[in-house]
Amino acid sequence: MKRVSYYFPFIMVLFIISLISVFYVHFEDNIYYWDYLNYYAKAFQLNTLYHSHPLKALGKIFSSIWKSDYNYFPAIIPSLFIMSIGNHRQIYIQSIIFIYYVPFCVFFTYIFSRTFNISKLNKLLIPFIVVATNSAIIGVVLRGFPDVGGMVFIECAIILALSVDYSKRVNIKKSVLLGLCLWGAFLFRRWYAYTIVSLYISLPIFNYFYFNTRSNYKNIINECKNIFISGFSSVFMLLVFQFGLLKKIFRTNYSIIYSAYQKPLYESIYNVLMEFGFYLLPFLFLGFIFIWCEKNRNIKLYLYFCTFNLMFSIFLFFRTQSPDMQHIIPFSFWMMMIAAYGLLRLFHNFQRGQILQVTLCAFFSTMLIISLFFNWPYRIPVLRGVLPMKLAPLHIDSYKVYKNLVDDLYYNYKPYGTIAILSSSPVLNTSMIENISDYHLHIDDIAHVDLRDSGNWFALNAKYVVVVSPIQTHLPIAYQHMVTLPAYEILNHVGVGENYKKTGKCYELRLNVNACIYEKIAQFSQNEISDFNQKIYHYYPDWEKRHLGYTK
Repeated sequence: MKRVSYYFPFIMVLFIISLISVFYVHFEDNIYYWDYLNYYAKAFQLNTLYHSHPLKALGKIFSSIWKSDYNYFPAIIPSLFIMSIGNHRQIYIQSIIFIYYVPFCVFFTYIFSRTFNISKLNKLLIPFIVVATNSAIIGVVLRGFPDVGGMVFIECAIILALSVDYSKRVNIKKSVLLGLCLWGAFLFRRWYAYTIVSLYISLPIFNYFYFNTRSNYKNIINECKNIFISGFSSVFMLLVFQFGLLKKIFRTNYSIIYSAYQKPLYESIYNVLMEFGFYLLPFLFLGFIFIWCEKNRNIKLYLYFCTFNLMFSIFLFFRTQSPDMQHIIPFSFWMMMIAAYGLLRLFHNFQRGQILQVTLCAFFSTMLIISLFFNWPYRIPVLRGVLPMKLAPLHIDSYKVYKNLVDDLYYNYKPYGTIAILSSSPVLNTSMIENISDYHLHIDDIAHVDLRDSGNWFALNAKYVVVVSPIQTHLPIAYQHMVTLPAYEILNHVGVGENYKKTGKCYELRLNVNACIYEKIAQFSQNEISDFNQKIYHYYPDWEKRHLGYTK
């Protein structure tokens, strides 16, 4: 009984987080789309296949792991529970919390206690609260991303580096295990590659000096041998299970196809800090300051290790694209370690440290709740500069209009031909419509980002096209001509748009934003196709040689 009461504050924190997630999903409308929907949809599809074609489900998992940028691996465990209750989204979020988020928080706290030599649980409450209430982690989970699960593999690798002296002797078993942990993060989500590269540089150095105070030739050789075995095991698993993806990675210039998502460096850094939480920055800076005063050699070494991985992984990632909310998870991990250390040192400088600890726990929890459920604090400039990024539940007042649009498409248009949604924004997009219809309505996929989706002109082959006025894009127009050009011509009845006529009613999705359905009444002439392609080639001259224009 005493042992249970010892862990009670930690259990209560997790229970409250779970309860918050229940309310969060309850306040949402079923308007999930793109990344908010991706793995939720995968889990739902797998669960359906388990009951009808279990072997096909297994084949789908291995096929996606072999060649896909977004494989089914993170959705496997959530898919086992998703049909347990009527609200599939609710059980999906809860499964991510208990399967990925809770272990992440526990391992974070364990690493912190191990590194900073803390044996008393009451002193671990602050680092636990810091990670459990950080909106860069729980906010991502509530939006449906399972990506935090990849960090569990990273944490296991760090725990191994803290537990095993790889310089003492060649340890094949533990070296392979380290390689599997680091590969596991890549298997979970491809973009963890940047953190893995950073760790393969820093982990052996950290591990060596963590267990050795000076250089020793024999120990250095053992460390190198073990890290080679680890690297070999990671590469071996890549070749065996993900060779198709590996070939794709070597053939693809991701910095070009994701150039549309590239932002100025200052804006990317600002977004990382905003996601992490401006209210935590004073403690982060304190952590950096206290590093110079730290007398414990191993603690200082670990903090340098965290700092290097933070800086170097950011450098690698920012060269390809600006991070989205899920990509900030590993950056937040390193920053939370340093910020929690700053808080720990701060308590030692106050006689009433426990009062401060309780106050900060309440403060961090309040910050999280405000970011999820309240609007008015963000209208106050002073508060807005302190609060974490707002992550309100996905809700829209005109949800019934969306339902009417989906029902009309399903009953009145689907039986007579294919449908495409010529819109690419949070206002309207293909995945949103399919999700609202519970996947009873199949929509032809369209090109959303020119350089990433070049050559995809399925929208122009559809019998019916939904076009939004004004034209909707989620990026600057310069990156989405494959959406804006055909949408403009259809709306203005010019070029290829002369072959369409408006049918049925229009739907006001937002104030002065209307979605209308257009029927393709004639095939494009060769001259119309040529003129249309020349307009596209004006923006991308190399597409003409690569034959990426529209063809019948």
